[in-house]
Amino acid sequence: MGVIFCENCGTQIPDDSKFCESCGATITVPPAAPPPAYPVVPQPPPARTPGSGNAIPKAAIIGVAAVVIIAIIAAVLLIPPASPPTPPYTVYRPNTTTPTTVSVTYQGMTVQQLYDKGIELKDQQKYSEAIAYFDQVIAKEPSHQDAWSYKAYCYLQLETNENVLTSADKALSLDPQDKWTWTNKGLALDNLGRYSEAITCYDKAIAIDANYKYPWNNKGWALEQLGRYSEAIRCYEKALEIDPNYSTSQNNLNRIKTKMATSAPPTTTRPASTEDLILDVWTLNAVKNNPSYLPKLSLSRTVTVTKVLTYHWNDGKGATPGSITILDNDQKAVGTWKAKGEPGMYDVPNANWVATPNIDLQAGTYYIKDTSPSTWSWNENTNGQGMTKVWGIKK
Repeated sequence: MGVIFCENCGTQIPDDSKFCESCGATITVPPAAPPPAYPVVPQPPPARTPGSGNAIPKAAIIGVAAVVIIAIIAAVLLIPPASPPTPPYTVYRPNTTTPTTVSVTYQGMTVQQLYDKGIELKDQQKYSEAIAYFDQVIAKEPSHQDAWSYKAYCYLQLETNENVLTSADKALSLDPQDKWTWTNKGLALDNLGRYSEAITCYDKAIAIDANYKYPWNNKGWALEQLGRYSEAIRCYEKALEIDPNYSTSQNNLNRIKTKMATSAPPTTTRPASTEDLILDVWTLNAVKNNPSYLPKLSLSRTVTVTKVLTYHWNDGKGATPGSITILDNDQKAVGTWKAKGEPGMYDVPNANWVATPNIDLQAGTYYIKDTSPSTWSWNENTNGQGMTKVWGIKK
């Protein structure tokens, strides 16, 4: 005979009981369970109580525990450590001096993936985040010129101009023919009020590509800030010659002409001693040596010629200064003066030859000649004449 438990009070009673002797509840014996279908997942054994006759031997418990501990230790040792978190990237945002932290994730990315992500963020105008990716490109490949160049561009958008200069200088050391970065460096210098240095950068870009309109326009603006309006106008006009629909240069040109018209003193009050540029045979494009013609100076009134300048680029080498002569219409010398050498574009020594005649010339036709036609600069824009400027005081 077996025993069962009363479902009502839990008292142990014989398994053939019809009711509980303790609480009187009717006992219903459930039918035997049918055999399970095959296969089945075995159920866990019931929990054992301490001291019961079926207790697990102590030695077995110790053995099982040892196996479990060993398994845990092995798992810990075999699981690779998590990759260290990527440190945050510190950038400076516009008009602030406090670093701003940008969270960036680039674990496991290739150089190309990092670069592409930087470009994507740059296009989305997320410049600080883009810089973080370009920095990762540079960390893996320090000579990645495009990453340096775009990093400079992003700093320019953030108006952190000193950072622009640092990145641009590195980009240009890797590729001195990068006209885009020369132009961006010029813009940063403009923003810092360093206009003469900016002009040098724009000249570099123009020397690489004379048909690149942006440095022409930007050079005009820098010249305008220096009060060199006539030169600025020529730059704006050059940009419009390249792209007649370039509205920025057209607006700049209209503005500076209006400024000059409203600020210029009336002709009747003009001081008699004002020095004017009376001959301007010049070009900002690429030049060659040995012109075919002498520059022609036509005067409608008496003028005191105060300064004559001839240009000797000579493939960036300049030329030892000689002398400059003014000829009359019959090709007879009116006078000859020793020239002094001055730096030209890119600070090339002795590219400019300067003489100071301080001589009165009557109305008529004259020609300028110097002693080194083999190094005298010209091109098609000067109509074959040597590059020359003459200043004088009109009587």
